[in-house]
Amino acid sequence: MIAASENNNKPVDKNLADYQFCGYSLDARHRKLTGPDGKPIAISSRAFDTLLVLISHHNQLVSKSQLMEAVWPDTVVEDNNLNQAIFSLRKALADPKAESRFIITLPGKGYSFVAPVEEILTSDETQSSDSEATETSRISLLSRIADWSRQHPTHMSIMLIFAIACAYILYDPDSPFVVIPELSMSSNTNNMSSVETLDLIQNSIAVLPFEHLGEESDDHVFAVALHDEIINQLSKISSLNIIARDSVLSLMEQQLNLDELAKILKVESFISGNIMHVGDVARISLHLHDANSGVTLWSNTYQAGNQDLKEIISLQSDIAQNVVSALQTDILLTEQQNIEELPTTSFEAYQYNLAAKNAHYQQDFLTEWELARQAIALDPDYYDAHTTFSSVNTLLVATPLPGMNSREHFELALRSAEKLIELAPDKSEGYALKANALSTTRNWPEISGMLDTLEAMNAAPSELKFIALIMMNLGDFESAIEIYQASLITEPLNLYARGFLMAALEITGQEEKARQQYELGEKLSPLWWGDVLNIFLALGRNEPLMDIDELMIPTPELKELLHHINDEPRIKKALLDYQLVENKIPAQAIYYAVIAAYYQDQELATLYLRAALHNNWSALFWAWLPVFDQTRQHQDFNTLLRDSGVIDYWQKNGWPNICQPTENAFSCERPHFPL
Repeated sequence: MIAASENNNKPVDKNLADYQFCGYSLDARHRKLTGPDGKPIAISSRAFDTLLVLISHHNQLVSKSQLMEAVWPDTVVEDNNLNQAIFSLRKALADPKAESRFIITLPGKGYSFVAPVEEILTSDETQSSDSEATETSRISLLSRIADWSRQHPTHMSIMLIFAIACAYILYDPDSPFVVIPELSMSSNTNNMSSVETLDLIQNSIAVLPFEHLGEESDDHVFAVALHDEIINQLSKISSLNIIARDSVLSLMEQQLNLDELAKILKVESFISGNIMHVGDVARISLHLHDANSGVTLWSNTYQAGNQDLKEIISLQSDIAQNVVSALQTDILLTEQQNIEELPTTSFEAYQYNLAAKNAHYQQDFLTEWELARQAIALDPDYYDAHTTFSSVNTLLVATPLPGMNSREHFELALRSAEKLIELAPDKSEGYALKANALSTTRNWPEISGMLDTLEAMNAAPSELKFIALIMMNLGDFESAIEIYQASLITEPLNLYARGFLMAALEITGQEEKARQQYELGEKLSPLWWGDVLNIFLALGRNEPLMDIDELMIPTPELKELLHHINDEPRIKKALLDYQLVENKIPAQAIYYAVIAAYYQDQELATLYLRAALHNNWSALFWAWLPVFDQTRQHQDFNTLLRDSGVIDYWQKNGWPNICQPTENAFSCERPHFPL
C-alpha cells in the first residue's frame, strides 16, 4: 500500500462535501480517509477517487463505464485498473467481496455503495468540541457493538450487526426501526428541475425496486415480491396512476438516472425503499419523492413478519393511505376495503402467486403456469392466482407447454376466468379474461355477451387491456387505439401494446402517427416486437426494409429472404417450397403470408395466413394490415373470413369500416377512416 501523502497531490476544493459512514470519515476536500479508530487509512489516489464517486452516489448503481470516465478522464485504461481500485478499497475497509458490507458488485452492470452515508455540510474549519465528542461517542458505540458481535457470532452475522449499527449510529438511536437514508434523485450533475412538467401524468407514481440490504436469499425474493405487491395495491386506487413494474425495471436495466427516468415515464413522484431482515422480521424504509424538486413528500419505516400475511397486507394498506394523503388525492371506501382485504388465507399460496407474476415478467411462462397452478391448489378461491392462471393459459394456446395441447390451455383459461366472475361479479377483469380466452376459439356469440357486460359496467379503457386485441380482430380499431393509449400511460414499456397501437394507427390511415410510435419504441428498446411489425408495414408501403439483422425471427432462412426481398426468382421459389412444410409454425407462417402478399400471390398469402391463425384465431388482426389490401379481395380470403366467424358476428352486431356487405356477399377494402 502506498503512502497516504499521495492523496494530497490534488488541489483542495472547498466545494466538495465530506461524508461519514459507520464510523469512517471521508474528507473529500483534503482527500483523507479516516477509520473508526480515528487513524488515517492510506489508499491510492485512484482508489480514493473511486470511493468518492461511489459514496456520493450511495444506494445507486454506478456502471463500470461511469467509474472509468470519472476516475480516469481522457485516459484509455483497461478494466483491470478499476478492478484493482475496487480490490484496494475493499482491503482498506476490511470489506471482502464475500461480505460486501459497503461495496456490492452487480455482475455485468457495475458497483453500488450500500452502507448508510451521512453527508457533512460543514466548513473547512476545525469542528467544535461538541462535534468531536459526538464523533468519539459514535466510534465508541460502534466498537462496543462490533465487540459484542464477535463474542456472539451465533446470534447474528457480523455483517448484519454492522449494518444495524450503522443505521443506529447515523440516525435516531431511540428508534426501534432501521432507518435507511433517502435515495439521491440524480446520478449525475443534472438536477430534477430539468424535467418537463407540462406533460406529467397527474397523480403518477413510479415505484423503484427496493434495495435489499443482505445476501441473496429467500429474503431477497421477499423484497422483490413486496415491491410488486405494493404496485399492485396502489394500482387499485383509481385516483392514482401507478407505472407498471416491468416498465420501471426495463428502464432501470438501461442504467438511466432518475432525471431521465422521470422524463420518459412523465411521473410526478417516485417511491424508493430499502429492506433489511432480522430473523423473521422485515424492516422496511420507504420514501415518496417529488420528481421535479426531489423533495421528500412522505417517509416512514415499517416492521412486519415476513411470514405474517395479515401484517404484510396491513402494511400495504397503511402505505396506500399515506401516499394518497401525501399527494392530496382521494381513495374510495370500496377501494380502501379492497386493499385491506386478505387476498388469500394461505400465505404459501400468496408466495406462489407473487413468484408466478415475477416469472411472467421474465417471460418464463412454464414457471408462471406451474406456480399459479400450485397457488390455486392451495386456495381454490384465490382471486389473484386465477387472474394469473387465466392470462398465462390464454397466452399458451398458441404455444402449448410440453405434454399439453391448445385445447387444454383454453379450457384452463376459461375455467379460471369463470371462477373470477363467480368470486367477483362486479369486477371487469373476469369478463375481459373470459372474452380473451374465447377469442382463441372463434366463439363470437359468447364474446359478444362479455363485451356487452363490460360496456354495461362502464369499464374504463385502462381496465380493458385484455380485450383490445379482440377489438382489433373485429375491425374496431378506434376502440383498440383508445384502450392501448390508456394502457400505455402507466405501461410505457409495454412494447406489445405499443406495437399493436402502431398497427392500428397504420390500418386507420394514420401513417405518420404509426411512425412516431415506432420511433418511440426504438428509443425505449432497440430490440422489440415493433421491428417485426415495421417490416410488414414497410412492405405494405413498398418502402425499403430496415433493421433486418435485429429481428427476433424464427429461422435464419427468413432473415435471408428479407435481405433479398427484391430477388424475385429466389423469393418465389421459397414461397412455393414452403407449401411442402408440414405442421407450419404460426410465427413463421405469417412472414410467408406477408411476403406472398407483397408479391401479389393472393392464393399463397391466404393459405399461409390461415396457417398463421391455426389454433389461435385471436391473431386475426394480421389480416387487416395494409400489405393484405389486395389479398382481402381474393375469394380464398372470403372463405377464411367466414371460417373465422366474424362475418356472422358483424351481421348480428353491425359491420366495421374495414368490411362492408355487398349485394352478393361482402367486401373488405381498405377504408378511409376519419382522422
